[in-house]
Amino acid sequence: MTQSYPLPSFEEVSEWLFYCPITGDLIWQKDKSYNAKTGQVAGAICPTTGYRRIRFGEGRKLQGHRVAWLMHYGVDPYPFEIDHIDGNRHNNKIKNLRLVTKQQNQFNRKFNRNNSSGYRGVYPAGKKWIAAIRLNGHLHHLGRFDSAELASSAWQKAASAAHGEFLHDKKPR
Repeated sequence: MTQSYPLPSFEEVSEWLFYCPITGDLIWQKDKSYNAKTGQVAGAICPTTGYRRIRFGEGRKLQGHRVAWLMHYGVDPYPFEIDHIDGNRHNNKIKNLRLVTKQQNQFNRKFNRNNSSGYRGVYPAGKKWIAAIRLNGHLHHLGRFDSAELASSAWQKAASAAHGEFLHDKKPR
C-alpha cells in the first residue's frame, strides 16, 4: 500500500475533473496536456499497485479512489484510507468505497501469495495446524488442531468477533 498524502483542494480538483459516482470514472473537464483531453477518463492503472493514478500539477500523482471521495463528499479523506469493499481496485463507484482506518483496511485484504494452508490465519506445524490472529499489533495463538479446516473455523470465529463487517475472506492473489 502506498503512503497517502493530503489532496489538493476540492476547488482546484473540481476545476479540472468531473466525477461520476455511478460509473466511478473521473473525467477531464478541460485539456490538461497533450494526452489529457476534455471528456477523456483521467489517469491510468498503475501496473504495480492496480490503482488508478492521475497526474495532477507538477507531476504529482493522485490515487483515483481518493480523488473520487473528495469529489463526491467535498472533503479530503486524509489521514484515513479508502477501502474498495469488493476488493476490485479499479471499481471507484462511490457505493464501493468506504472510509476506514489503516487497521480496518488490512482486515479486508487478500491472502498472501505464500499462504500454504489455503486459509487465513492457519499454518502447518508438523502433523497439526495452528490458528493465530493478529489484533492491535499482537499475535494471539488460537490453538493447535488436527485439520486445517478446524483451525480455520477457530480463526473465522475470532476474526468475525474482532473485525466484523471489514472481514473479507479473499482467495490468494
